[in-house]
Amino acid sequence: MTLLSILDYGIRDEGQTSEEALAQTVERARLAEHLGYHRFWVAEHHNVPAFTSSAPEMLMMHLLNQTTRIRIGSGGIMLPHYSPLKVAESLKTLTAFFPDRVDAGLGNNPGVKPAREALNEYRTSEVDHQKQVADLVYYLQDDADEDHRFSDMVVHPNVKANPIPFVLTTGSPATAQQAGKLGLGYVYGKFLVGMDYVQNGINAYRYHFKPSPFLKQPLVSIALSVVVAPTEEEATQLERALDVWMLGKHDYREFTHFPSIETADQYQLSAEDKDRIQKNKNKAIIGTPTDVQQQLQQLIDITDADELLIVPLIPGEDKRRYTLEALAEMEL
Repeated sequence: MTLLSILDYGIRDEGQTSEEALAQTVERARLAEHLGYHRFWVAEHHNVPAFTSSAPEMLMMHLLNQTTRIRIGSGGIMLPHYSPLKVAESLKTLTAFFPDRVDAGLGNNPGVKPAREALNEYRTSEVDHQKQVADLVYYLQDDADEDHRFSDMVVHPNVKANPIPFVLTTGSPATAQQAGKLGLGYVYGKFLVGMDYVQNGINAYRYHFKPSPFLKQPLVSIALSVVVAPTEEEATQLERALDVWMLGKHDYREFTHFPSIETADQYQLSAEDKDRIQKNKNKAIIGTPTDVQQQLQQLIDITDADELLIVPLIPGEDKRRYTLEALAEMEL
């Protein structure tokens, strides 16, 4: 049976404050736990007004305190902005309080230009993402390597429990190979690039996988936007809102809040907009419960995924809740 998990962006709906949006993220985590979801991850986004999840480690600590069973993680911490040592210290601190419940999704998206420049103001050179991932794995493990350039550095708190690291990717063969060789989890971002590179990445990951202190077997997760509605008409309305959002104009700062159905209906689409929307069609799964279940089963059959990481980019908390409840009832 395929595991179901959630990747949350802290969506801020129209007319909503950031405080209210974050409070709803907490409630969604509680709901996810109640419905039996395996993980609840929070994203890292900067300078995007419609998203309130910018500091995943901070939000993870609060969510761990507000839940009892569900695994809590990042989807993901954007390593290019940070020192792997500092990230390791944050993750070790979380696992000191919550052993066996912490995940560490690691991303390589540099983000929008203003955030990229502000977060890397004092960097004098480009970072090597694979080197950063390897360094973070080194810091998380207890076995010292005298050949490592920072072999004298011991991460504190020095606890036995470790988070499970996952590499977030859009299909890079090099990333897939590294994730496999280091024994990390593998998350393919279908909601970002569709299905173009999914099988090559998964095959490379599984072929190169070696058991590690984190995972004994390969773990493949597919991250995808899913919208479930009780009728085809409502599914179409919600799809329009997602279509308008995914245009991503002005570095996703065109809207101060996530566009509602009404805003999407009134949005004037250019020919270029319509072309882009058409190209984005294979990145999301949208429909009634029956339609969505069939599409998800087809995806699982194609990829043999161990887990689906659901991204509920949907306007309206009642609509997001319906999607999560409908998915939880599906047998996949």
